Amino acid sequence: MQQFQLLAILCQSSIQETEDGLDLFFHTEIISGKLMNKDFLLAEAHSRINAFKRNTLDAFDYKLMFIREMIAGNVLLSSTATIFEFNFQYYAGGSGLTWGSAAGDVTFFQSDKSSCICRERFTCSTPAVFLDNSDNSSGYLYIIDGWYIGCRPIDSLLSSTLKTFYNQAMINSLLRFFNNIPSNFTCLDANKESIFNLNTTLSTIIKSGFMEKWIENINYSLYFNHCAPKLCFYTINKRFNIYYIITTIISVYGGLSTVLSLIIPAIVKLLIRGNAETLRRDYSFSRLKQLIITWLRQLIPALIKMNLFRSSTRLEPSDIYQQRWSTRLYVTFLSLFFIIITIYTAATQETVHTELTEPSFDEVLYLQQQTSLSSLQCPCSKLSSLYNYSIKLTPTYHEICASNFVLDEWIGLMPPSESFYPY
Repeated sequence: MQQFQLLAILCQSSIQETEDGLDLFFHTEIISGKLMNKDFLLAEAHSRINAFKRNTLDAFDYKLMFIREMIAGNVLLSSTATIFEFNFQYYAGGSGLTWGSAAGDVTFFQSDKSSCICRERFTCSTPAVFLDNSDNSSGYLYIIDGWYIGCRPIDSLLSSTLKTFYNQAMINSLLRFFNNIPSNFTCLDANKESIFNLNTTLSTIIKSGFMEKWIENINYSLYFNHCAPKLCFYTINKRFNIYYIITTIISVYGGLSTVLSLIIPAIVKLLIRGNAETLRRDYSFSRLKQLIITWLRQLIPALIKMNLFRSSTRLEPSDIYQQRWSTRLYVTFLSLFFIIITIYTAATQETVHTELTEPSFDEVLYLQQQTSLSSLQCPCSKLSSLYNYSIKLTPTYHEICASNFVLDEWIGLMPPSESFYPY
Protein backbone atom coordinates (compact mmCIF):
# COMPACT_ATOMS: atom_id res chain seq x y z
CA MET A 1 0.00 0.00 0.00
CA GLN A 2 2.75 2.46 0.92
CA GLN A 3 4.43 2.03 -2.44
CA PHE A 4 1.29 3.06 -4.33
CA GLN A 5 0.76 5.94 -1.95
CA LEU A 6 4.34 7.02 -2.54
CA LEU A 7 3.92 6.64 -6.31
CA ALA A 8 0.83 8.85 -6.21
CA ILE A 9 2.63 11.47 -4.11
CA LEU A 10 5.63 11.51 -6.46
CA CYS A 11 3.34 11.91 -9.48
CA GLN A 12 1.50 14.80 -7.87
CA SER A 13 4.74 16.41 -6.72
CA SER A 14 6.36 16.18 -10.15
CA ILE A 15 3.31 17.59 -11.91
CA GLN A 16 2.90 20.39 -9.38
CA GLU A 17 6.57 21.39 -9.53
CA THR A 18 6.51 21.37 -13.32
CA GLU A 19 3.36 23.50 -13.44
CA ASP A 20 4.82 25.96 -10.91
CA GLY A 21 8.04 26.12 -12.93
CA LEU A 22 6.09 26.73 -16.14
CA ASP A 23 4.13 29.53 -14.49
CA LEU A 24 7.38 31.19 -13.45
CA PHE A 25 8.94 30.56 -16.86
CA PHE A 26 6.02 32.09 -18.75
CA HIS A 27 6.20 35.21 -16.61
CA THR A 28 9.85 35.72 -17.54
CA GLU A 29 10.26 38.86 -19.64
CA ILE A 30 12.07 39.30 -22.93
CA ILE A 31 13.62 42.73 -22.55
CA SER A 32 14.59 44.27 -25.87
CA GLY A 33 14.02 47.73 -27.26
CA LYS A 34 13.97 46.46 -30.83
CA LEU A 35 12.44 43.55 -32.67
CA MET A 36 14.64 40.47 -32.47
CA ASN A 37 15.42 38.53 -35.60
CA LYS A 38 13.37 35.35 -36.00
CA ASP A 39 16.39 33.03 -35.99
CA PHE A 40 17.81 34.78 -32.92
CA LEU A 41 14.50 34.54 -31.04
CA LEU A 42 14.14 30.83 -31.87
CA ALA A 43 17.70 30.11 -30.71
CA GLU A 44 17.21 32.14 -27.52
CA ALA A 45 13.86 30.49 -26.76
CA HIS A 46 15.21 26.96 -27.33
CA SER A 47 18.16 27.73 -25.06
CA ARG A 48 15.86 28.98 -22.28
CA ILE A 49 13.48 26.03 -22.71
CA ASN A 50 16.30 23.48 -22.50
CA ALA A 51 17.68 25.19 -19.41
CA PHE A 52 14.22 25.13 -17.82
CA LYS A 53 13.84 21.40 -18.53
CA ARG A 54 17.23 20.60 -17.02
CA ASN A 55 16.60 22.71 -13.94
CA THR A 56 13.17 21.14 -13.39
CA LEU A 57 14.52 17.59 -13.58
CA ASP A 58 17.53 18.44 -11.42
CA ALA A 59 15.31 19.98 -8.76
CA PHE A 60 12.99 16.97 -8.66
CA ASP A 61 15.90 14.52 -8.62
CA TYR A 62 17.52 16.50 -5.81
CA LYS A 63 14.29 16.38 -3.80
CA LEU A 64 14.06 12.60 -4.26
CA MET A 65 17.69 12.18 -3.22
CA PHE A 66 17.12 14.42 -0.19
CA ILE A 67 14.14 12.32 0.94
CA ARG A 68 16.13 9.10 0.67
CA GLU A 69 19.13 10.56 2.49
CA MET A 70 16.92 11.99 5.22
CA ILE A 71 15.24 8.61 5.78
CA ALA A 72 18.58 6.83 5.90
CA GLY A 73 20.34 9.46 7.99
CA ASN A 74 17.60 9.63 10.62
CA VAL A 75 17.00 5.85 10.55
CA LEU A 76 13.29 6.38 10.00
CA LEU A 77 11.31 3.14 10.16
CA SER A 78 8.42 2.20 7.97
CA SER A 79 5.06 1.55 9.60
CA THR A 80 4.87 -1.72 7.68
CA ALA A 81 7.51 -3.27 9.94
CA THR A 82 9.75 -4.19 7.04
CA ILE A 83 12.97 -3.35 8.89
CA PHE A 84 12.32 -4.48 12.46
CA GLU A 85 9.48 -6.53 13.83
CA PHE A 86 8.20 -5.31 17.19
CA ASN A 87 6.12 -7.38 19.59
CA PHE A 88 4.42 -5.88 22.63
CA GLN A 89 3.12 -8.06 25.46
CA TYR A 90 2.56 -8.29 29.21
CA TYR A 91 5.08 -9.91 31.52
CA ALA A 92 4.29 -11.19 35.00
CA GLY A 93 6.68 -9.68 37.48
CA GLY A 94 7.06 -9.36 41.20
CA SER A 95 4.97 -6.18 41.24
CA GLY A 96 2.32 -7.50 38.86
CA LEU A 97 1.84 -7.32 35.09
CA THR A 98 4.26 -5.05 33.26
CA TRP A 99 4.76 -3.99 29.67
CA GLY A 100 7.42 -5.67 27.61
CA SER A 101 8.63 -5.43 24.02
CA ALA A 102 10.90 -7.37 21.74
CA ALA A 103 12.36 -6.56 18.33
CA GLY A 104 13.42 -9.00 15.69
CA ASP A 105 15.24 -8.62 12.39
CA VAL A 106 13.27 -8.76 9.13
CA THR A 107 14.91 -10.93 6.50
CA PHE A 108 14.12 -10.88 2.76
CA PHE A 109 14.94 -13.72 0.43
CA GLN A 110 16.01 -12.21 -2.86
CA SER A 111 15.62 -13.48 -6.41
CA ASP A 112 18.90 -15.40 -6.20
CA LYS A 113 17.58 -17.09 -3.00
CA SER A 114 20.16 -15.34 -0.84
CA SER A 115 19.02 -13.79 2.42
CA CYS A 116 19.25 -10.08 3.15
CA ILE A 117 18.75 -8.49 6.57
CA CYS A 118 17.39 -4.94 6.60
CA ARG A 119 19.32 -4.05 9.73
CA GLU A 120 22.51 -4.63 7.76
CA ARG A 121 21.45 -3.32 4.36
CA PHE A 122 18.48 -1.08 3.62
CA THR A 123 18.34 -2.01 -0.07
CA CYS A 124 17.06 -5.55 0.51
CA SER A 125 14.14 -6.44 -1.74
CA THR A 126 12.18 -9.42 -2.98
CA PRO A 127 9.38 -9.93 -5.52
CA ALA A 128 5.96 -9.00 -4.16
CA VAL A 129 3.68 -12.00 -3.63
CA PHE A 130 0.31 -12.95 -2.22
CA LEU A 131 0.74 -15.64 0.45
CA ASP A 132 -1.67 -18.35 1.45
CA ASN A 133 -1.81 -18.11 5.25
CA SER A 134 -4.67 -20.55 5.65
CA ASP A 135 -4.06 -23.69 7.70
CA ASN A 136 -0.69 -22.29 8.85
CA SER A 137 0.72 -22.73 5.36
CA SER A 138 2.93 -20.22 3.64
CA GLY A 139 2.56 -21.07 -0.02
CA TYR A 140 2.67 -18.49 -2.81
CA LEU A 141 -0.70 -17.76 -4.35
CA TYR A 142 0.48 -15.14 -6.83
CA ILE A 143 3.76 -13.38 -7.67
CA ILE A 144 3.45 -9.82 -9.00
CA ASP A 145 5.86 -9.73 -11.92
CA GLY A 146 8.30 -6.80 -11.77
CA TRP A 147 7.00 -5.46 -8.46
CA TYR A 148 9.19 -5.56 -5.36
CA ILE A 149 8.88 -5.06 -1.64
CA GLY A 150 11.80 -4.31 0.62
CA CYS A 151 13.11 -2.63 3.71
CA ARG A 152 12.03 0.84 2.68
CA PRO A 153 9.08 1.53 0.34
CA ILE A 154 11.04 4.18 -1.55
CA ASP A 155 13.87 1.79 -2.45
CA SER A 156 11.65 -1.11 -3.45
CA LEU A 157 9.46 1.25 -5.50
CA LEU A 158 12.45 2.56 -7.46
CA SER A 159 13.60 -0.98 -8.31
CA SER A 160 10.12 -2.06 -9.49
CA THR A 161 8.68 -1.93 -12.99
CA LEU A 162 5.14 -1.43 -14.31
CA LYS A 163 5.20 -4.59 -16.39
CA THR A 164 2.28 -6.22 -14.55
CA PHE A 165 0.11 -3.14 -14.93
CA TYR A 166 0.25 -3.31 -18.72
CA ASN A 167 -1.50 -6.71 -18.68
CA GLN A 168 -5.24 -6.78 -18.06
CA ALA A 169 -5.21 -10.51 -17.29
CA MET A 170 -2.68 -9.91 -14.51
CA ILE A 171 -4.78 -7.05 -13.12
CA ASN A 172 -7.82 -9.30 -13.06
CA SER A 173 -5.78 -11.99 -11.29
CA LEU A 174 -4.84 -9.48 -8.61
CA LEU A 175 -8.44 -8.42 -8.16
CA ARG A 176 -9.42 -12.02 -7.37
CA PHE A 177 -7.81 -11.65 -3.97
CA PHE A 178 -10.25 -8.92 -2.97
CA ASN A 179 -13.88 -9.72 -2.28
CA ASN A 180 -16.77 -7.76 -3.75
CA ILE A 181 -14.49 -5.54 -5.81
CA PRO A 182 -15.81 -4.42 -9.21
CA SER A 183 -13.27 -5.17 -11.92
CA ASN A 184 -13.28 -1.69 -13.47
CA PHE A 185 -9.54 -1.19 -13.13
CA THR A 186 -8.12 -1.14 -16.64
CA CYS A 187 -4.48 -1.79 -17.41
CA LEU A 188 -2.04 0.70 -18.89
CA ASP A 189 -1.98 1.00 -22.68
CA ALA A 190 1.07 -0.85 -23.99
CA ASN A 191 0.40 0.46 -27.52
CA LYS A 192 0.57 4.08 -26.43
CA GLU A 193 3.63 5.92 -27.68
CA SER A 194 6.19 6.18 -24.92
CA ILE A 195 9.90 6.74 -24.48
CA PHE A 196 9.88 4.03 -21.80
CA ASN A 197 9.47 0.29 -22.37
CA LEU A 198 7.65 -2.21 -20.17
CA ASN A 199 10.82 -3.21 -18.32
CA THR A 200 11.93 0.33 -17.49
CA THR A 201 12.37 0.68 -13.76
CA LEU A 202 10.40 3.28 -11.87
CA SER A 203 13.73 4.77 -10.84
CA THR A 204 14.28 5.87 -14.44
CA ILE A 205 10.70 7.04 -14.87
CA ILE A 206 10.64 8.98 -11.60
CA LYS A 207 14.03 10.60 -12.17
CA SER A 208 12.75 11.84 -15.52
CA GLY A 209 9.92 13.54 -13.65
CA PHE A 210 7.40 11.11 -15.22
CA MET A 211 7.95 13.17 -18.37
CA GLU A 212 7.21 11.56 -21.72
CA LYS A 213 7.74 14.56 -23.98
CA TRP A 214 7.39 18.30 -24.31
CA ILE A 215 5.27 19.96 -26.96
CA GLU A 216 6.97 23.21 -27.94
CA ASN A 217 5.49 26.00 -30.03
CA ILE A 218 7.40 29.23 -30.56
CA ASN A 219 5.20 31.70 -32.44
CA TYR A 220 7.23 34.53 -33.92
CA SER A 221 4.17 36.29 -35.33
CA LEU A 222 2.68 36.64 -31.82
CA TYR A 223 5.96 38.09 -30.60
CA PHE A 224 5.92 40.51 -33.54
CA ASN A 225 2.35 41.59 -32.79
CA HIS A 226 3.23 42.27 -29.15
CA CYS A 227 6.37 44.18 -30.14
CA ALA A 228 4.25 46.16 -32.66
CA PRO A 229 7.03 48.16 -34.39
CA LYS A 230 5.84 51.40 -35.98
CA LEU A 231 8.96 51.97 -38.03
CA CYS A 232 11.77 49.93 -39.54
CA PHE A 233 14.93 51.31 -41.10
CA TYR A 234 17.74 49.47 -42.79
CA THR A 235 20.78 49.94 -45.00
CA ILE A 236 21.37 48.15 -48.29
CA ASN A 237 24.88 47.74 -49.68
CA LYS A 238 24.73 46.84 -53.34
CA ARG A 239 27.03 46.99 -56.35
CA PHE A 240 26.25 48.97 -59.49
CA ASN A 241 24.67 46.89 -62.24
CA ILE A 242 25.75 46.58 -65.85
CA TYR A 243 23.23 49.18 -67.04
CA TYR A 244 24.71 51.78 -64.72
CA ILE A 245 28.22 50.95 -65.95
CA ILE A 246 27.20 51.32 -69.61
CA THR A 247 25.40 54.59 -68.88
CA THR A 248 28.47 55.94 -67.07
CA ILE A 249 30.78 55.03 -69.96
CA ILE A 250 28.49 56.64 -72.55
CA SER A 251 28.12 59.79 -70.47
CA VAL A 252 31.88 60.37 -70.21
CA TYR A 253 32.73 59.24 -73.74
CA GLY A 254 31.94 62.53 -75.44
CA GLY A 255 34.02 64.72 -73.17
CA LEU A 256 36.90 62.26 -72.98
CA SER A 257 36.98 61.83 -76.76
CA THR A 258 37.23 65.59 -77.29
CA VAL A 259 40.03 65.96 -74.75
CA LEU A 260 42.06 63.07 -76.17
CA SER A 261 41.62 64.26 -79.78
CA LEU A 262 43.15 67.60 -78.82
CA ILE A 263 45.98 66.34 -76.63
CA ILE A 264 47.23 63.19 -78.35
CA PRO A 265 48.16 64.68 -81.81
CA ALA A 266 50.35 67.28 -80.10
CA ILE A 267 52.00 64.60 -77.94
CA VAL A 268 52.67 62.38 -80.97
CA LYS A 269 54.12 65.30 -82.94
CA LEU A 270 56.58 66.02 -80.14
CA LEU A 271 57.55 62.34 -79.86
CA ILE A 272 58.16 62.00 -83.61
CA ARG A 273 60.25 65.16 -83.68
CA GLY A 274 62.38 63.86 -80.83
CA ASN A 275 62.72 60.46 -82.48
CA ALA A 276 63.87 62.06 -85.77
CA GLU A 277 66.72 63.76 -83.98
CA THR A 278 67.92 60.55 -82.32
CA LEU A 279 67.20 58.19 -85.24
CA ARG A 280 70.79 57.92 -86.41
CA ARG A 281 72.18 57.50 -82.91
CA ASP A 282 69.71 54.80 -81.92
CA TYR A 283 69.51 52.64 -85.00
CA SER A 284 69.04 49.36 -83.09
CA PHE A 285 66.01 50.67 -81.16
CA SER A 286 64.43 51.95 -84.39
CA ARG A 287 64.90 48.57 -86.03
CA LEU A 288 63.22 46.79 -83.09
CA LYS A 289 60.38 49.26 -83.20
CA GLN A 290 59.92 48.66 -86.90
CA LEU A 291 59.77 44.89 -86.36
CA ILE A 292 57.07 45.29 -83.71
CA ILE A 293 55.08 47.59 -85.95
CA THR A 294 55.35 45.14 -88.83
CA TRP A 295 54.16 42.27 -86.64
CA LEU A 296 51.22 44.28 -85.38
CA ARG A 297 50.30 45.21 -88.95
CA GLN A 298 50.27 41.60 -89.91
CA LEU A 299 48.19 40.63 -86.89
CA ILE A 300 45.64 43.37 -86.94
CA PRO A 301 45.89 45.21 -90.27
CA ALA A 302 42.60 46.92 -89.86
CA LEU A 303 43.60 48.52 -86.58
CA ILE A 304 46.95 49.62 -87.95
CA LYS A 305 45.42 51.41 -90.92
CA MET A 306 42.75 53.03 -88.78
CA ASN A 307 43.03 56.81 -88.85
CA LEU A 308 40.65 58.83 -86.75
CA PHE A 309 42.52 62.09 -87.40
CA ARG A 310 42.51 62.05 -91.24
CA SER A 311 42.71 65.54 -92.79
CA SER A 312 42.01 66.57 -96.37
CA THR A 313 44.75 69.21 -96.28
CA ARG A 314 47.47 67.06 -94.74
CA LEU A 315 48.12 64.14 -97.05
CA GLU A 316 51.88 63.88 -96.84
CA PRO A 317 53.25 60.48 -95.68
CA SER A 318 54.65 62.09 -92.55
CA ASP A 319 51.25 63.57 -91.77
CA ILE A 320 49.49 60.24 -92.26
CA TYR A 321 52.10 58.55 -90.10
CA GLN A 322 51.48 61.07 -87.34
CA GLN A 323 47.69 60.70 -87.64
CA ARG A 324 47.85 56.92 -87.36
CA TRP A 325 49.99 57.07 -84.24
CA SER A 326 47.61 59.58 -82.77
CA THR A 327 44.77 57.15 -83.46
CA ARG A 328 46.57 54.29 -81.76
CA LEU A 329 47.31 56.31 -78.66
CA TYR A 330 43.77 57.60 -78.64
CA VAL A 331 42.29 54.09 -78.79
CA THR A 332 44.75 52.81 -76.18
CA PHE A 333 44.02 55.56 -73.67
CA LEU A 334 40.31 55.35 -74.29
CA SER A 335 40.32 51.55 -73.78
CA LEU A 336 42.34 51.84 -70.59
CA PHE A 337 39.94 54.45 -69.29
CA PHE A 338 36.93 52.27 -70.04
CA ILE A 339 38.56 49.29 -68.31
CA ILE A 340 39.37 51.35 -65.21
CA ILE A 341 35.87 52.84 -65.09
CA THR A 342 34.30 49.38 -65.46
CA ILE A 343 36.43 47.77 -62.73
CA TYR A 344 35.96 50.66 -60.31
CA THR A 345 32.22 50.86 -60.86
CA ALA A 346 31.75 47.10 -60.51
CA ALA A 347 33.79 46.99 -57.29
CA THR A 348 32.17 50.01 -55.66
CA GLN A 349 29.18 49.44 -53.37
CA GLU A 350 26.28 51.81 -53.13
CA THR A 351 24.81 52.43 -49.68
CA VAL A 352 21.07 53.07 -49.58
CA HIS A 353 19.25 54.08 -46.38
CA THR A 354 15.58 53.12 -46.34
CA GLU A 355 12.73 53.59 -43.88
CA LEU A 356 9.54 51.55 -43.72
CA THR A 357 6.58 52.89 -41.76
CA GLU A 358 3.93 50.61 -40.25
CA PRO A 359 5.71 47.45 -41.43
CA SER A 360 3.69 44.26 -41.75
CA PHE A 361 4.83 40.89 -40.45
CA ASP A 362 5.46 39.55 -43.96
CA GLU A 363 7.49 42.62 -44.92
CA VAL A 364 9.74 42.33 -41.87
CA LEU A 365 10.16 38.59 -42.39
CA TYR A 366 11.14 39.20 -46.02
CA LEU A 367 13.68 41.86 -45.03
CA GLN A 368 15.23 39.53 -42.44
CA GLN A 369 15.81 36.94 -45.15
CA GLN A 370 17.72 39.38 -47.38
CA THR A 371 21.47 38.88 -47.03
CA SER A 372 22.20 42.25 -48.67
CA LEU A 373 20.90 44.11 -45.62
CA SER A 374 23.70 45.30 -43.36
CA SER A 375 21.25 46.27 -40.62
CA LEU A 376 17.55 46.11 -39.85
CA GLN A 377 16.26 48.06 -36.88
CA CYS A 378 12.62 47.91 -35.82
CA PRO A 379 12.06 49.63 -32.44
CA CYS A 380 9.32 47.95 -30.40
CA SER A 381 6.35 49.84 -29.02
CA LYS A 382 6.93 48.02 -25.71
CA LEU A 383 10.25 47.49 -24.02
CA SER A 384 9.48 43.99 -22.68
CA SER A 385 7.40 40.98 -23.61
CA LEU A 386 6.46 37.90 -21.58
CA TYR A 387 7.42 34.45 -22.85
CA ASN A 388 3.78 33.55 -22.47
CA TYR A 389 2.92 35.71 -25.49
CA SER A 390 5.05 33.80 -27.96
CA ILE A 391 6.01 30.46 -26.36
CA LYS A 392 3.71 27.55 -25.63
CA LEU A 393 5.24 24.67 -23.68
CA THR A 394 3.05 21.70 -22.80
CA PRO A 395 4.34 18.67 -20.85
CA THR A 396 3.08 15.14 -21.44
CA TYR A 397 3.41 12.82 -18.45
CA HIS A 398 3.66 9.06 -18.15
CA GLU A 399 0.21 7.52 -18.17
CA ILE A 400 0.72 5.97 -14.73
CA CYS A 401 0.11 9.42 -13.23
CA ALA A 402 -3.37 9.54 -14.78
CA SER A 403 -4.24 5.88 -14.20
CA ASN A 404 -6.38 4.11 -11.63
CA PHE A 405 -3.30 2.85 -9.84
CA VAL A 406 -2.60 6.17 -8.12
CA LEU A 407 -6.21 6.75 -7.08
CA ASP A 408 -7.60 6.18 -3.60
CA GLU A 409 -9.86 3.41 -4.92
CA TRP A 410 -6.86 1.29 -5.87
CA ILE A 411 -4.71 2.23 -2.87
CA GLY A 412 -7.61 1.36 -0.58
CA LEU A 413 -7.56 -2.22 -1.88
CA MET A 414 -4.05 -2.81 -0.57
CA PRO A 415 -4.33 -4.25 2.96
CA PRO A 416 -2.22 -2.54 5.62
CA SER A 417 0.27 -4.49 7.67
CA GLU A 418 -1.15 -6.19 10.69
CA SER A 419 -0.13 -4.63 13.99
CA PHE A 420 -0.77 -6.09 17.40
CA TYR A 421 -1.31 -3.94 20.42
CA PRO A 422 -2.02 -5.13 23.96
CA TYR A 423 -5.31 -4.29 25.55
